[in-house]
Amino acid sequence: MTPADAERYRRKAEECRANARTVIDDADRAAWLRLAEVWTELARSANRDAGAPGNAEEEIKKRAYEIWERHGRPKGKEDEFWQQAEQELRNENKSCPIRTPGTRAERS
Repeated sequence: MTPADAERYRRKAEECRANARTVIDDADRAAWLRLAEVWTELARSANRDAGAPGNAEEEIKKRAYEIWERHGRPKGKEDEFWQQAEQELRNENKSCPIRTPGTRAERS
């Protein structure tokens, strides 16, 4: 999911809250509010999946740095450690795959 998805879900939640304010029946109001909560949770989930811009890259950067340090800080292995960091993070959380940025060469 993307930040745009999260925003769309937040708008849907607000529409449901607005509908809840207009109905007379308490059961209908409660149903609209429950639906608003579902949309709100979807928005939260979309934010977690997409993360704030750069979050995935920051996680990878931090992990690659840790790997680089563990290997004695060798020169010329940045791409190798970057790819290893991406793979490690994917393996750690298979239920929620991270959205990885392009290759190191593409970011330069």
